[in-house]
Amino acid sequence: MARNELGQVLPLTALFMTALLLIAALAVDVTGVLSAERFYTTTADAAALAGGQDLQKAKSRAITTVEYGRARGHAMDVLVERLGATSTPSGSGCDPEFDILACALPGTPYLVSIRTPSPSCVDCEPERSVQVTIRNPAYGLTFARLAGQAKWNVQATAVAGLHFSGRYAVLTLRPPHPLPNAIDQNRENISVDGTNTRVDVPRGDVGTNTSAFTNSGGRITLASGYRIDHIDDISPDPWNQVNGLPEGKLLRKLIHDPDYMIADFDGDPAAGLPAAPVYSDQEDGRWDEVAGNGPGACPAPGTEGFPADYTSILANPAFDVVCYLPGVYMDKQGFNVSQNTDVAYLLPGAYYFGEKGLDVGGTLMGGLVTGANGVVLVVPQDADLAGNNSVALRINQGGESCTEDSCRSLPALDWLGREVKSHEGLTISIEVPRDDACFGGAGGMTPLDVSQCTTANDTVNLPGNGNLAISGIVYAPSDNVQVNGDNTSQVGEVGQLIAWTVKYAGGAQLSQNYPQPDQVGTLRLDAACTGVELCNLP
Repeated sequence: MARNELGQVLPLTALFMTALLLIAALAVDVTGVLSAERFYTTTADAAALAGGQDLQKAKSRAITTVEYGRARGHAMDVLVERLGATSTPSGSGCDPEFDILACALPGTPYLVSIRTPSPSCVDCEPERSVQVTIRNPAYGLTFARLAGQAKWNVQATAVAGLHFSGRYAVLTLRPPHPLPNAIDQNRENISVDGTNTRVDVPRGDVGTNTSAFTNSGGRITLASGYRIDHIDDISPDPWNQVNGLPEGKLLRKLIHDPDYMIADFDGDPAAGLPAAPVYSDQEDGRWDEVAGNGPGACPAPGTEGFPADYTSILANPAFDVVCYLPGVYMDKQGFNVSQNTDVAYLLPGAYYFGEKGLDVGGTLMGGLVTGANGVVLVVPQDADLAGNNSVALRINQGGESCTEDSCRSLPALDWLGREVKSHEGLTISIEVPRDDACFGGAGGMTPLDVSQCTTANDTVNLPGNGNLAISGIVYAPSDNVQVNGDNTSQVGEVGQLIAWTVKYAGGAQLSQNYPQPDQVGTLRLDAACTGVELCNLP
């Protein structure tokens, strides 16, 4: 090696060592910043979760300024404690009665913001979410000073919110069928049509695989905090709104058939469970014919599932009251309650109405004893439940004075001795077995766009006013249900209604309640401020 080349090693080594030292120094500062960000993030997470708990209410999803103020105050308490503030801040920008913005924590370098509703939700509902930001605008650097950078703005934001699964008082399953011009011919899966046609949902959401539509005279009313979950994104929302209600929420995937159980009528003879008796035109299942009692006789009031109350109907000599036993009714003319004075009382159990189904022009009742097993009416797709002109349909309501879910009748027992109920244990009152051609996918529960399901399946036709009172569930997953009113001030009652489509018309006045108290919301951190998604910082 030449002597002059040896003289170049020392300055080159010095340059490399200087560069390595600067990189190492910067690494120390970067590590410190990242460590601070992790601490800020965990602290913001804890504060947002603490505040989010205050948005939970026992019997309502509606949130007022009281809950918002409490949520901000609780989140601030966590920040004061974890960030070592000498006191709780006050003054402009720090009042929990309003959004807290860039509030300086006493004795610390931190500026904090607490906002609710959150402006940065990704998967949460903003009005039930809390957003917390911690910012240190003067985080001190050490070795980076050599490069002219003495301070750094270090910050982190977290969003926590309550999540509620859909508690659908009304659910329609027909999937969307978009047209080329972006208009969807299936958007009216829920149609509220006609002057003064009203659907009031005091407790529960509405779910649809397309959208809900109301004409100028129709209304869907939901309690604050509940919403219409829908697939089709139509702007503006095609339902009438008053002060922003009902709220809408766009779903990312189709709602599946919940696949509730269908009552069994075959029994299990090997286990001593006989099949259901079949009643024809000659054996119509009347209590007097089967039990050998006198004409029109029913069990003694208060025994064998026959109520001791409802005397204005069941003990009124002006009405022809006939009791029926559970089983399979295959009348070629249909099960008819034709006259205004006819009253058919269904004793506890499962009923299958084949052939022509059932036509109710008079009164159909069953399941009217609190705490006793009720009834379930099964109507196949090729039959009809024609009840829109009935005097009254009253099913599984419990005793006459019962107005709450807690005093309704229990689910009916089918011929296997099983309670006919939903996965959540809710009573099923009327069911139409689904047309399997309308569903596919894993488990056969994904709705398919099949025209026959829309044009051929018209089984259930109900009255929409005070002559309708059905607790529990009407489960007709591939049926096009119609609810028709007569433009009166009387209001009918139904629990959960699941159908392919449902149309309310003719001035129907209906109250639909999800037949179970609302669940507690799940509180979780949102993806809005994880670094994957951009967060809307104050």
